[in-house]
Amino acid sequence: MEKIIKRGAEADIILGRWCNRPAIFKLRKRKLYMNPKLDVHIRKLRTIREAINMSYAKKLGVPTPNIYYVSTKRFLIVMKYIEGATLKEKIEIDPSLGKILGIYLGKLHKGGLAHGDPTTANLLYDKSIAKFVFIDFGLSMKTRDVEDYAVDFHLVREVLSSVHQRVFEKAYESFKLGYVEEVGKSFYERVVRRVEEIEKRGRYARVR
Repeated sequence: MEKIIKRGAEADIILGRWCNRPAIFKLRKRKLYMNPKLDVHIRKLRTIREAINMSYAKKLGVPTPNIYYVSTKRFLIVMKYIEGATLKEKIEIDPSLGKILGIYLGKLHKGGLAHGDPTTANLLYDKSIAKFVFIDFGLSMKTRDVEDYAVDFHLVREVLSSVHQRVFEKAYESFKLGYVEEVGKSFYERVVRRVEEIEKRGRYARVR
């Protein structure tokens, strides 16, 4: 029996079965306010991009759910069901786990991929491989623009400081440690400088 786990603005996440095993169905929904032809084009491109980027992330050394099936006609990705706790839950108990997010994000950025939504809710612990798995690549993009990496980095800091206030300092230091280990000091400093520029622009916008 199918069960809707999450209804998003762009897609529904459904738990069902594929070849007699539990699976996640990510189904991109039609936007009624959009021109039908444009809507089909965008949903097709985003479905293809997400599947490709998930596979690419795996090649970069970042675990992602195995993809079972992709349909560009139904705007559907079927993938392995990961039954496990999120990093969001576990980091509250062990803030040093922030290092895993730093390592994963560093691997992606070093390989030219921005995740787009690198929150602690988007890492699930997969007991079958004893590793955290990065999910939800719907906003991901291949890029060499440091601005895109800085946006990812900034979002991590925002999430840690707002959602994980109690363990923020330890979690954020662990995150930075993992990131630097992957990308190197020079790359890290470039990203951090751009993060500071982004935050200054944000403060200026709020003042105005």
